[in-house]
This record gives sequence, structure tokens and C-alpha cells, in this order.
Amino acid sequence: MNGQQIDIGGTLEHVCHAAVATLQLLLIERRDGLTHAEHGGIRDVEGVDPTVLRSAIQSCQTSLAELKRQVLVLEDKQRALVAETQGRLGLGEREAEILALQKSKTKFIGDFDSELSQATRREEHRRQWMAGQR
Repeated sequence: MNGQQIDIGGTLEHVCHAAVATLQLLLIERRDGLTHAEHGGIRDVEGVDPTVLRSAIQSCQTSLAELKRQVLVLEDKQRALVAETQGRLGLGEREAEILALQKSKTKFIGDFDSELSQATRREEHRRQWMAGQR
């Protein structure tokens, strides 16, 4: 995935962890018998069945694992499609051609700027100037 795409797996994991943390907190409150007033803001958990909360946590974790698996499958398919498309369009050959042109340009500029090349150009210029003076 590139930087502009939404990180679905990370987002799902974040949401699931928040839900699991909330459900686990409710279980702890229920176990410890804490209420909203006693804990300074945490909801009263009277009537909450710990078995139902555990089941909800397990369901959330199972869903998250399946969604992560699906995201991995989709990412694999995306990579395969990109590779197939690049191969079909000849991207590898184009990149090799670009690299060869860049190397050729670098060599040409290096050769052009060399002292020998500058001396040769100066000599040719003098020769042509002298020929024009006759």
C-alpha cells in the first residue's frame, strides 16, 4: 500500500483493541463490584453478564483476525496485479533504457568537461578562426 491509501488493517485493529479494552474494563468493574460513583466516571455495570462480554471480546478478536487475513490476501493480489501489469507494459525494459540513457548522459557530460575535450575544442576554435582570417 502506498502512503495515500487507508491502512485498513491498522484501523480495524485500533477499533477492535478499543472495543476489547472497553469490554475488559467492564469485566474488571463487574468482578471488582465497582460502580460509576465509586470509580469516578466509569459506567455502572449492573446487569452486565461477564459471559456475554467474554463472548463479545472473542467475537471481536475473531473478526479482527479474519479481516487481517483478508487484507493480506488483497495486498498479495494487488502486488501480483502490479507486477503482471508492469511486465505486460514492459516497464522493466523501459527502466533499463532510462538507466542506460542516464549513464550515457553522465558519461557525455564528464567527457565534455574533461581537460582534454576543452583543449581540443579550443584548438578547433583557433583553427577555424585562423582559417577565416585568410
